[in-house]
Amino acid sequence: MKKINYVDKKERCANNGKNVWIEENCLCIRHNKEMGFIYEIPLRRMQTAEQVLDWIHQVCVAKDWGREMAVEILDAIFYDIIPSEMWSGKA
Repeated sequence: MKKINYVDKKERCANNGKNVWIEENCLCIRHNKEMGFIYEIPLRRMQTAEQVLDWIHQVCVAKDWGREMAVEILDAIFYDIIPSEMWSGKA
């Protein structure tokens, strides 16, 4: 994954208008609109159900800003990232 500097991240936030999106093999979460802060989770670290649940807990439960964005984050994870066969009773 290429390094992206702070200014580029701020421009990415302004241009796409979303709070949660997938970009360059990572899940991006904009959690401070004014400053343009983006929290990035590499998709390679979301390959198993255990990894996905760990990230859900880390972001949606452990981070204050994650709680208010939980629905958007979960929608991105379950509809855009995780293949449905992972959740088809294979556990």
